[in-house]
Amino acid sequence: MQLKVMAFVLAGGKGTRLYPLTKERAKPAVPFGGRYRIVDFVLSNLVNSGIYSIYVLIQFKSQSLLQHLSDGWEFSGILKSQYIIPVPAQMRSGEEEAWYRGTADAIHQNLNLIEQANPHVVAIFGADHIYRMNIRQMIEYHEHRRADATVAAIPVDKGLSTEFGVIEIDRDHRIIGTKLLLANGQQPLGQRKRSRVLSGPIEFLGFLVETACLILLGVGWHDDGQAQGQRGDSNTD
Repeated sequence: MQLKVMAFVLAGGKGTRLYPLTKERAKPAVPFGGRYRIVDFVLSNLVNSGIYSIYVLIQFKSQSLLQHLSDGWEFSGILKSQYIIPVPAQMRSGEEEAWYRGTADAIHQNLNLIEQANPHVVAIFGADHIYRMNIRQMIEYHEHRRADATVAAIPVDKGLSTEFGVIEIDRDHRIIGTKLLLANGQQPLGQRKRSRVLSGPIEFLGFLVETACLILLGVGWHDDGQAQGQRGDSNTD
């Protein structure tokens, strides 16, 4: 049985490092190669991998992105399972009614969409990377390993360690730890230990997560998120 997959594309970034290209538009809407936009790469990867149920989570300066999605990425609408729908912040953060405060919070605010679609797996990808990827291979690997979550990442130069995350994996490619590095190359206090596993700086491309795990995590966020006052990104960038 083929897994039913729904995708979230995270397209709400300000893109401050690309200023002035992002003066009037969000980073995913920045033109690339003429008439294309950066967001086209992840959308092409998803559609060419047979994933047609896609929500694009938007936030800052989204008009240019909305126009591009309307002009270039509309499906016929014949099949209800085939769509690319932009979703602004839903203010579903309880009493705070906040905008998206990171990857985790963006997914948490849209758990209702996951519950309605009831997919087997949720794919979560950023909209600000330029790359080509067969996500179907990742799905097959995820299914073969019977994993709760699978991460797609690429190694980057060690000199960029402070700008990206660092993951630790065992010999079976299971992630057993993540960490951040300070500008001086040291780990923050509380994370310093001798690593006995493979590790290195990486750039995250996307995630596959079992729906049941996301719903369970969502309940946990709801229970303790207000008390702790945070449901943000696991990354500081």
